[in-house]
Amino acid sequence: MTPEQFEKAMQNLKTAMTTEFPKILMNGANVGSALMQRRIFNRGQSADLQTMHYRNKRYKLLRTDAGLQTKVKDLEFTGNLFNSLTLMRTAPYTVAYGFNNAQSALIAGYQEEADQVGKIIFALAEKEANAVEKAVQMDFSRLLDRAIANPSQVPTLAPTHAEQVNKSKA
Repeated sequence: MTPEQFEKAMQNLKTAMTTEFPKILMNGANVGSALMQRRIFNRGQSADLQTMHYRNKRYKLLRTDAGLQTKVKDLEFTGNLFNSLTLMRTAPYTVAYGFNNAQSALIAGYQEEADQVGKIIFALAEKEANAVEKAVQMDFSRLLDRAIANPSQVPTLAPTHAEQVNKSKA
């Protein structure tokens, strides 16, 4: 690669970083939200990865009568809390992940209080945050690799033709 080609590749990479950053941000947010939902609603763990338990015997009986498990506190009864968690782009370079209604936000806050779990639940665990960081780094790395491989074009995160062909064969 000539110095001129390298300079052009870096200019194209800079352009790509600006145009592709919202996608990179949303990809990272999707990774984090999926991991967080699995931790909370499938494994019944707080943000410090400790297993949560139901403390109220009456509520445990109510869950048992409804045919729901009571071994771990999975915060799943009607599905409303789970279904109200939403990724929202709040600005071009900002993504928020939270509840799309006040009632669910209130319930979530109550669950974190001392008489319930007494711990933060609805935040990324360190391990989840690391996975988000890795996903973002991989997207940036893909842009860099594509800029160097084809210095005359602005790289994108869109799958290349070769990636699409390989995916269709799988």
